[in-house]
Amino acid sequence: MPRGRPLSLQTVELKVRMCCPGCERVVKDAVLKLRGVDSVKIDVEMEKVTVMGYVDRKKVLKAVRRSGKRAEFWPYPNPPLYFTSSNNYFKDTTTEYKESYNYWRHGYNATDKYGTLPITQRGDDKVSNLFNDDNVYSCSIISISSLFVLPSRIIVMTSASASENCLGWAARDPSGVLSPYEFNRRAVSSDDVLLDIAFCGMCFADVVWTRNILGTSKYPLVPGHEITGIVREVGKDVKHFKVGDHVGVGTYVNSCRECEYCCDALEVHCSEGAINTFDGIDVDGTVTKGGYSSYIVVNERYCFRIPENYPLASAAPLLCAGITVYTPMIRHNMNQPGKSLGVVGLGGLGHLAVKFGKAFGLKVMVFSTSISKREEALNLLGADKFVISSDEQQMMALSKSFDFIINTASGDIPFDTYLSLLKTAGVLVLVGFPSEVKFIPGNLILGMKSIVGSVTGGTKQTQEMLDFCASHKIYPEIEIVPIQYVNEALERLIKKDVKYRFVIDVANSLK
Repeated sequence: MPRGRPLSLQTVELKVRMCCPGCERVVKDAVLKLRGVDSVKIDVEMEKVTVMGYVDRKKVLKAVRRSGKRAEFWPYPNPPLYFTSSNNYFKDTTTEYKESYNYWRHGYNATDKYGTLPITQRGDDKVSNLFNDDNVYSCSIISISSLFVLPSRIIVMTSASASENCLGWAARDPSGVLSPYEFNRRAVSSDDVLLDIAFCGMCFADVVWTRNILGTSKYPLVPGHEITGIVREVGKDVKHFKVGDHVGVGTYVNSCRECEYCCDALEVHCSEGAINTFDGIDVDGTVTKGGYSSYIVVNERYCFRIPENYPLASAAPLLCAGITVYTPMIRHNMNQPGKSLGVVGLGGLGHLAVKFGKAFGLKVMVFSTSISKREEALNLLGADKFVISSDEQQMMALSKSFDFIINTASGDIPFDTYLSLLKTAGVLVLVGFPSEVKFIPGNLILGMKSIVGSVTGGTKQTQEMLDFCASHKIYPEIEIVPIQYVNEALERLIKKDVKYRFVIDVANSLK
């Protein structure tokens, strides 16, 4: 037996998304490059690949995925039945235009519109042509499909549609204009929680994705990842929630649950990629839809308990804005009473950083370019001092004054200036997204200073933050709006005309 081979002969069965001879050739070539492969059998119609040899099954899966194909281990205990009639696939009766781009192959299958596929194999030509590219062989030469390869260990959930329709508001194109939209959620599986959405916070991410600023948005798009509501139904294996509980859902709804980060409750950093609450590609190929909707179904791991008597409307912004600033503050020990904290920017994130800082017993100073925010920073939010960051004299007077600075501003900042304000071993945290990070290396090296980044947080820390806010009576400053106002609210977000977070009253306005 050649060195390095497993001790026994392996038969590896995979389900691989294929639709043409080009797909078959690419998959076969990828597998045959592996050492120890004896034979490869491919059934394009069933999208099944059978590999025999002295091989590691995980390496076979990775080899196929590296070829740009979506693949997973064969999930069916018995061969699935064939469905050759288009009636088995689609429920759509509209006459509107259907795009020729192969969304199903490249990650978007519009099951909310066409109904759930009984299985993921090809049907007759009428069915296949709906999802074909202009060049049916293009999938063998275009690598864009690799962008949508599913994480190898993401936990698969049922893809069956729930029996009742979900109402929501969705953007249909990059104009970002939202309007009423009806779709299906998946059915509740054994470890799922179904919650009726009461409130949903509005994040600038809602602007970014509805307007396709990143170029990856999949329409129709239902935004919203600051979700709070009341549990209506739980699966039979759910242990931590019951009907009637007040709960929340944040920025992601799935992860592999096996990598080192998931095991450390840092699911947002999942090695296989956490699945976003909206506009993410879930394991069944469907596009996730967010909280601008009547209800949502989520695995209980990604659901959070809202403490008793804490307002659901106030809890919503904590699930993105709140955890975004809380996570780096805890990680970098910004909870030491008597230490000094500078907060750059005073918006949805910045005002919560101020509130957390005061609750931690820090001396908090706000940096802003707008003098109009001074009174609210000092009197409403409780900051100890307010500084106009464009005033060079004020800034120079604060040299080496801060243990920590957290930048929540979305625009560019003078990094060298803020580094000069840090004490020895001080930390500058970025949670905003400047277009560039530019500084003189000596200003970082001399004094052992650090510039670090952070996004949201893991499940354990999110629950910890919610409990902390309840026990310390920390409430975001919010403006509650009906869902019919979302387009105006998004425009105001762009203009920074909000104090400090919009929250949609979903339960009372979405009808």
